[in-house]
Amino acid sequence: MIQTVFRKEVLQQKNLRAIIASLQQFIYADWAGRAETDHEKAIIREYFDCLEGTAPPETFESLILAHGSRSLNHYPSAVARSFSRLMEMLQINEYFMIAHLPHQLLAKSKMSYPPLAKAYKRLSAISPSDSRQHAFLIRNELSAEVIKSLFWIHRCDQSVPEYVFFAPKDDSFVMSLCKYGNIHFEAFTQARADQIRSLHKKAGLISITPPETDRFSRN
Repeated sequence: MIQTVFRKEVLQQKNLRAIIASLQQFIYADWAGRAETDHEKAIIREYFDCLEGTAPPETFESLILAHGSRSLNHYPSAVARSFSRLMEMLQINEYFMIAHLPHQLLAKSKMSYPPLAKAYKRLSAISPSDSRQHAFLIRNELSAEVIKSLFWIHRCDQSVPEYVFFAPKDDSFVMSLCKYGNIHFEAFTQARADQIRSLHKKAGLISITPPETDRFSRN
């Protein structure tokens, strides 16, 4: 099973908190700016749990990584295996997974698209049903299942949080998986930056240069 952790505990990590706080501040300013009364602003405020935070930390390396496969059928499993392999090379045995807002992260979708239905079924077998106030502590041996499932969830279900972050306990880097299936790394120490840059190819990952695009065929 994936272990649940209260969001407030995970948000004690300085670098991760700074990134999530900057996102929440931006979104809150937009939403609150449309409110017509103080009561509406107060209701909007309840959707946020990390509006206070320091400026985003200095980043020693920003990398966008992906698997080289262009087959939509093959890619999710391939990038998930490579992600797990890279975590092993970085000696990361477990890491946190947290959404940018305290919304349901692993809710069951009513969509019947087979890859999405299978993704939710995989996650429901290893995770709790209510995740609004929780983050997750994931052991690396579960990475392949988690990343493969999140690939389809991010790609197909717009009801889930747009940003889901992964971070080790030492707070040395933060990762996120985007809708294109790319893994975004922000490294906060020179040592971690050097490791990720030197090891990602050995893990089976390639570097992506922006702008990002959908690279997949249906084969």
